[in-house]
Amino acid sequence: MKPTKKQRHEIYLEAKEMLIKSSDCGMCLLLAISYEKHLSKRGIYDVSVKYAELLDLLPEFNAIKPENKTSHEYWFENKEQRLAAFNKMIEKTKSNDA
Repeated sequence: MKPTKKQRHEIYLEAKEMLIKSSDCGMCLLLAISYEKHLSKRGIYDVSVKYAELLDLLPEFNAIKPENKTSHEYWFENKEQRLAAFNKMIEKTKSNDA
């Protein structure tokens, strides 16, 4: 179930909040948790999101992938870089248009 632009915005905001509260965590894990929470709010449970699915479901996330990184590497080296990446995704989905 592909989220709308507004829903993706909410997913990115929630994942960013989780990162702020954590010591440090990878973006894929945070986005998967946030997306699964989004689905559970809609009554859809027992869904496990895979990395490749995240890239399709969250195009803004796919767009920030550094060219020199693989799916098995952290894309960003530290929490500050991850927060900056979340801010970019949040900005791209900020508009009121769904």
